[in-house]
Amino acid sequence: MTVRAVDYDLGENGTVYYTLGNNRPADPETGDSLFVIDSITGLVRSFTTKLDREKVDQYHLPVVATDRGKVPLSSTATLTIQILDKNDEKPRFNKKIYRAMLPESQKSGLVITVAATDDDIGNNSKVTYSLKSDLNFFSISSLPSNKGALNVFKVRVHGLVD
Repeated sequence: MTVRAVDYDLGENGTVYYTLGNNRPADPETGDSLFVIDSITGLVRSFTTKLDREKVDQYHLPVVATDRGKVPLSSTATLTIQILDKNDEKPRFNKKIYRAMLPESQKSGLVITVAATDDDIGNNSKVTYSLKSDLNFFSISSLPSNKGALNVFKVRVHGLVD
């Protein structure tokens, strides 16, 4: 992102340079600024790999525009940077183990509902379910609110319902 300030004075009094003000976001481990600004162009960049939307989703940068007059004048604005989500979080089941008991005579239908959460946002937080085994007896479908419905169904054996 590039910021721009206009100073209508002539000469050095109208030449603007940019800095980041106090209270700018810094890496908690090193103290280094998470963002830098090109003093001439106003281009704001980040060279860190430590931006993580799940920890901090928004940063407020104080940007100072100062002219080069003998008595420099300045103005400060706040730049808000929204961190976009990437699909970097694994879904987690709400319980470690789900148990269901059903009689031998169970007809087709719902057995149990499972649920999982994902710390990402938007489409990246949507959870879908699939089964790796017992596909002859069970199916699972995804429901709203990141839930899954495990269903049992009767199996046809040589054209007969077992």
